[in-house]
This record gives sequence, structure tokens and C-alpha cells, in this order.
Amino acid sequence: MRPPPERRRGGPGEETASENISDHGGDTDDPIVAPAAVSRWHELLAAARAEAGAACRERRAAVLAHPDLAARLCQPPIGYARPDQWNGYIPPATWREQHNDSPRRAALEVLYLEALHRGGET
Repeated sequence: MRPPPERRRGGPGEETASENISDHGGDTDDPIVAPAAVSRWHELLAAARAEAGAACRERRAAVLAHPDLAARLCQPPIGYARPDQWNGYIPPATWREQHNDSPRRAALEVLYLEALHRGGET
């Protein structure tokens, strides 16, 4: 349950959120999130984004290193106009506990696995 607006804003005679948190050592039932917790969440999100971006760049480079695999990015079911349009993203195998049976996802996964199998060959 959210506190009334005057409580959230620290109205007349009310303590502010920062006072409330500091009075309780940061451990409070008040629904206002401590700034340190928000900062930590942003750090985790930034790290996850950086990791996902690095994985996409690695997959993209691995596939584009092989002209025949890169050309398959332009064929059905993937269907890019140019191989360099693919950013390396492969959709997840499951989503909301449901198997992702997209033909495009399967084709991208096969391309990437073939690129890994070939390794550094060009």
C-alpha cells in the first residue's frame, strides 16, 4: 500500500523519504526505494546490457567472417536485405516459459553454431 501523497512528498510536519530511510538505517517498510538500491539496480542493468552487447558483437563477427554464412542471412527465413544489417541478436529459446519455435530464431542459431564450428577459418 502506498503512503498518502503528503507522506511521499514530506509535507508539513512529515519527515522526508531520505530522513525516513536514514532513521531506519535503510531498512524500512516505506515503499520509497533507497537511492543506493536504485544505483545498484542501474549498475546491474548496465552490466547486463554490456554483456549482451558484447555477445551480439561476437556472434555477428563470427558469422560475417564467413561469406557463405553471411549470405544466408539474406535468405528465408531470416531475410535481411544485406548481411551487415544483422546486429548479432538471437532471440531467446524460451519466453515466458514457452518454447520459441520461430523459424528465424532457429536459422540464426544454426548459422552461429556453424560459424563457431568453423572457428577462425575464412
